[in-house]
Amino acid sequence: MSRIEKGQDSKEGMQQLKGEVIKEIRSQNRGRPWITCSLLFLVIIFGLLSAGAWAVAATGLVNVPGFTSWAYHPPVPERTVLPGVPMERVVDERVKSLIAQRLQDGQGKLSQTAISLEISEQSLTASLRSALGKQMDDTLDSATAQVRIDPDTGFTFFVLFKNSPRASALQFSVYASAHDGTVELKPERFIVGSLPIPNALTAFFLQPFIQSKLNDFNALLGSYVQMKSIDYQAGVVIINGDLAVQIKEGQP
Repeated sequence: MSRIEKGQDSKEGMQQLKGEVIKEIRSQNRGRPWITCSLLFLVIIFGLLSAGAWAVAATGLVNVPGFTSWAYHPPVPERTVLPGVPMERVVDERVKSLIAQRLQDGQGKLSQTAISLEISEQSLTASLRSALGKQMDDTLDSATAQVRIDPDTGFTFFVLFKNSPRASALQFSVYASAHDGTVELKPERFIVGSLPIPNALTAFFLQPFIQSKLNDFNALLGSYVQMKSIDYQAGVVIINGDLAVQIKEGQP
């Protein structure tokens, strides 16, 4: 660093000294950019690890110290639905009773085929528990499974995980519609514990389960009804269509 010569203008000397100090600082920092990069890298890694720990803690399936207490809240259904008469029995009895009545009114002829099947959330809950119980699943507690029906969200399923230390649950919603005589289901929401799952992953994880149950559902209803539309009311779904059974003329 140069000195200010005697007699040199003080203002110019200070400007020269300032410039040389800045150059000195820049030269010292120029050789250590890795410090800044390293700190930035550590911050990014810490953020990713924290986000991962929060996501795991939010599921409630494991305890993550420092995260579980604020990331997870035990899920509860909006209302409790108790099992009633299974859906299969409701549909069978309703269709047989309607056919018998119409054959009687038509003197052995089935002139009117339109039908509306009303299925309650209690009936769906009973059928869901039965289906899960037959699978001998070690993951889900079939005794806690329930289905809620709402006009805005369609079907909302709720079931607790077995052996979950924090009573975690699986919740998901699907909206059903009739298309070409069968039921189509669209996943709307998927939550594990307190962790919402993105829609893309929701479709991926739910598709195998939905497809297997949907095949059974379509096989059951398709043997009775050619479905045309589905209406929702609070606690009830109404399936409208035409009878799919064939009645020979004059059959009692």
